[in-house]
Amino acid sequence: MSWGQSGDLMFMVILGGMASIAGPVLGGSRCSRWKSWLKGFTTHWQIILGPLLVLSVIFFRRGLAGIFSNSDDKTLEVQDLHKRFGALKATDGVHLGVMEGGRRRAHRP
Repeated sequence: MSWGQSGDLMFMVILGGMASIAGPVLGGSRCSRWKSWLKGFTTHWQIILGPLLVLSVIFFRRGLAGIFSNSDDKTLEVQDLHKRFGALKATDGVHLGVMEGGRRRAHRP
């Protein structure tokens, strides 16, 4: 496998999303269609395809397949957490939600 082929393969997987089996398949079909369309449009198609990959990574963190998945699935969720150490209150009513690939945060209701 050449460098160009392995780069195409990585582009397809990143574009489609690595969280499911459908992601690389969707990424492969989109990548093939975009490449063939761009090759007919300009000889410098890589200049357009590269920023498309960067934008898809920025705006679609789970890839194109993540658009169709339920984004409210939480890997871990804790509600109304209270913790005391004797008379000292460490937490009082804290909610924590952690989503796969998302930012972690704790907040009070």
